[in-house]
Amino acid sequence: MKNALIVLLAASMILFSRPEHGFAAQETQKAVSAAAANPGPNANPDESVEKILEVEQKTLGHLQEQLASAQNLKETVERELDAYKLQMSIHGNLLLLPTSDAADLEKARNDQKAALHAISTRLDKLKEKQGAVERLHVQTKEKYAIDDKPLTAIKAEPGKDGSAAKRRRQFETLLQVISDQRETVEKTLETYTEYIARLEQTREAILALMGRFEQEIPIRKKQDLLKRTTGPGATIGAASVRDELGRLAKQAALLMTAAFWTQQMRAVWGPGTFSFYMFAFLLFLVYLVLLRTRRFCSAWKVGLVMESRPRTGRTLHLVERSLPLFGVTLFLYAYAQARLLFSAAPITQVVVHVLSVLLFCRWAQDALRLWSENDATCAAQPLVSRLRVLIASARIFAIVYIAAAWMIGQGTLLFWSRMLFEAAFFFWSLSFWKTFRFKLCDGPSTKSRWTVLLISVSVGLGYIIAGGGLLAELAGYGNFALHWYVSWGRSVVVLLWAGLLFGSLREVDAASAKPSDIQDDAPKEKAKPVKWLLFKLSWLAWAGALILGLVFAWGGTQTIVVALVEGLTRPIQIGNITFNLAGFVYTAVILLGAHAGIRLLRNLVKNRILSDSGLEPGIRESITTVTSYVLWGLAILLSLNVLGLSTTSIAVALGALSIGLGFGLQNIFNNFVSGLILLIERPVQVGDVIQLNDTWGTVTKINVRSTLVQTFDNASLI
Repeated sequence: MKNALIVLLAASMILFSRPEHGFAAQETQKAVSAAAANPGPNANPDESVEKILEVEQKTLGHLQEQLASAQNLKETVERELDAYKLQMSIHGNLLLLPTSDAADLEKARNDQKAALHAISTRLDKLKEKQGAVERLHVQTKEKYAIDDKPLTAIKAEPGKDGSAAKRRRQFETLLQVISDQRETVEKTLETYTEYIARLEQTREAILALMGRFEQEIPIRKKQDLLKRTTGPGATIGAASVRDELGRLAKQAALLMTAAFWTQQMRAVWGPGTFSFYMFAFLLFLVYLVLLRTRRFCSAWKVGLVMESRPRTGRTLHLVERSLPLFGVTLFLYAYAQARLLFSAAPITQVVVHVLSVLLFCRWAQDALRLWSENDATCAAQPLVSRLRVLIASARIFAIVYIAAAWMIGQGTLLFWSRMLFEAAFFFWSLSFWKTFRFKLCDGPSTKSRWTVLLISVSVGLGYIIAGGGLLAELAGYGNFALHWYVSWGRSVVVLLWAGLLFGSLREVDAASAKPSDIQDDAPKEKAKPVKWLLFKLSWLAWAGALILGLVFAWGGTQTIVVALVEGLTRPIQIGNITFNLAGFVYTAVILLGAHAGIRLLRNLVKNRILSDSGLEPGIRESITTVTSYVLWGLAILLSLNVLGLSTTSIAVALGALSIGLGFGLQNIFNNFVSGLILLIERPVQVGDVIQLNDTWGTVTKINVRSTLVQTFDNASLI
């Protein structure tokens, strides 16, 4: 009986010994395993219980250390919560101030994102600890219930000697230790639950505040664009210029110190070196992929040029030359967004902006080089040289302006630097567009009316771009002038790539539309519908990308895109019919896919499935035609459903159609029924030779509404 109780106790200890107890749990498992493995007559139950009691007391000490650690965490959590509350209070007041500009609100929003990320990280760690403590809590409760059975049995056992009382005291002590473990685990669990609840409450408050920022920032941006600041009529402000120059010199000297870069590196990668090594590894991996892709583009470009596709080759040439810079810029931007570095380390934003300027200028320079290389008349050479000067000047000015704005902020110095650059750009535009009109329009070569009109529109738009920003700056609307020039610069890049892709798509489409020298080639016939569908979807994607690119070029944010999507999906009701604009796009995609899929399936059924069936050609043609019309009917019903027409609306439309059949559509409906009869009963099949009055011919095609007959003199009758 005694050994049986020890075995029962050992089994319960083994059952509930888990890695969450740490080293003490391992010792407990060893002790109880030894007690359970040697339950023979020579085993001493009192010593086994003492060993288990000793290890359980160690486990209790370990759990008490966990409770103390959780309670010590209270000061850290309280300090973080106070900091978050203070930050939310400051940002809330900043949101209410009418003088706060969009840049201040964006910085505050980034700080809120960083706080939200820190809270989420803290919550993940606390919830992980809470889950471990919850498992311990369940185990200690069940262990207490199981270990109470040996004590009850010992109390009921008649005592023959003094060892029974000693054993009873040992079991009572062991049960008390397990009870203390349960209470300790419950206190630890309550502590973590309280921390998690308070952090989640703070996170909800931050999310609500960020929602207000997301609504207010676009409004403040619009206000800032139309806010009148300083103009050239105001005093130059020599004192402010000297002060800004002094601050600029101090910031430049600070950039030369190791302490500044150490601080920036800590803000970017944290105190440890693991994140730095991970960043370096990912950047190295991305760069290797970019080099490999660049080599592939180079080989593909050579093949396209040999196939007489120069436009696609020029597009790949631009991709090849700018791919490493584009990939690194995109990687740094994505990394900074994921780590919320634009707020923690503003220098990362400066680096991304500078790389973007270099990338845009690289694209413009490569496009000019291709233009000059493919200009046979040499009329564009003077224009190319002037555009190169503009690109180089804009690149230097943009980099210096970005760096100065980061170091000293907006002020008098940057205002007058903008004024000088805009005035120089305006006079450059007067000279350039005059030369442009003479070289391309008023030259000896004759141009079409539409070409002259396009050149005139380009010249007028160039004057508007150059003069509009300068007038806005002179009127004191510096923010609008800066936004004006930057948006037009980004629009030029978007239109450049849109033009290159447009030419490439037209070139590929024209090459695929050329008739093949080999007729009746079944594999090419099967591939043609798929290519046709891909080209149509490519044109839709090109148009959508162009619209989104121009929207983002003019400052469109995610909010504008969401509003555009909501506008496309907003229901429009006309009578009993409800539809939306996006339904037309989905309907077009469905019909295009049905057209390509049915053509592909028709060839597959006719040339593959039924080719070896032994059926007559007329039967095979009838099966193929009926299958095509059934699939077209299903596709039309699906597209009508996607468009927003319910079954009731379709029934009403069919009712109106039936009335029309009784009047003006009788002949069409008769032809339709006759076509079905021909396809089903097959009195006439494809391949039959028939006589129409005095004309003999062969039936080549039987459709639902018409039948095609080819005469012996190679004429077609419908």
